[in-house]
Amino acid sequence: MSVSRNVLAPGAGIQAARALAILPVRALQTPLGRRIAVAGALIAMLQGAVGVMYSNADDPVAAASSATPAAVTRSAATPRDAPPSPAHSAKATSKPKAAAKTPEAAATAWYAKKVDVDRGDVRVLQRESVSAKKARVLVMAQTGRDRMDTAVVTVKRDGGVWKVS
Repeated sequence: MSVSRNVLAPGAGIQAARALAILPVRALQTPLGRRIAVAGALIAMLQGAVGVMYSNADDPVAAASSATPAAVTRSAATPRDAPPSPAHSAKATSKPKAAAKTPEAAATAWYAKKVDVDRGDVRVLQRESVSAKKARVLVMAQTGRDRMDTAVVTVKRDGGVWKVS
């Protein structure tokens, strides 16, 4: 079986590539082709805009660790199952203050004492100011290996300090 010379003519591949490249230009000469091109351009622009918006979203893990002071106190090098250091155990056995300078600190100390965990295991998730002298604080504590309990703690300003009411 032999192949004809017309199929293997010099420049046949270049002519086929040229015909394929001219095809979109010919399609743009028709009204339907122009509409399809405009729709394609709009889709590409909108897809790019959505991509830019989502590429700048906050990382939830980074946002949580930068917003909570409890994450800063816990050493990343210390595993959870490691025995506590002497300073850490002394902190856990000391009584939490009854009052604090911020609503978050008062709620954290109170909830840590209530669920019997270290203050470093309690994180503030949200604060709602009810009035100038009253706030509600949403706190979360890791009470077990796979258990996290939450509570809404109401604190009131008494003079210059915040106390749990």
